[in-house]
Amino acid sequence: MFLWWGIAGVLALAGIRDLRYRRIPNWLLVPPLVLAVVFAPWGLLGQDVSPADAYRQAGLGVGVALLILLPAWLLHEGIGAADVKLGMLIGAAFGYRILLIAMVVTLAMSAVIGLAIGWRRSRDAKLPMGTLLAVGSGVALRYHEVVTRWTGL
Repeated sequence: MFLWWGIAGVLALAGIRDLRYRRIPNWLLVPPLVLAVVFAPWGLLGQDVSPADAYRQAGLGVGVALLILLPAWLLHEGIGAADVKLGMLIGAAFGYRILLIAMVVTLAMSAVIGLAIGWRRSRDAKLPMGTLLAVGSGVALRYHEVVTRWTGL
């Protein structure tokens, strides 16, 4: 349980730093990412799985984050490298299901905020994707059981 609160704290701090400074430093993301993978068998969400399955789920979470976020970063499509690392942290710590739910919530929030900004500002306005991803992961952690039951994910 302590690890869960630690990761939640890192997500909150990353979201605040991205909103305020438009940067999330590596020192904030890389150590928790490594710890989330190393301590995967202890299951941050209290999952009762074997150590091999826990490492597989952490690896799958990192892989899904890379598969979805890395191309957007490489194409310079509104996310930075820190956003990719933040997605990897969420995937490693909580698994690919939480990551996918967080990304859908993030996409929805981005669309709503983007439309609001688009009506008021220029097209060059940039959203703090790390902040939105941190908030989306909080929503995903809170409501993942409901979403899982509803979608069968």
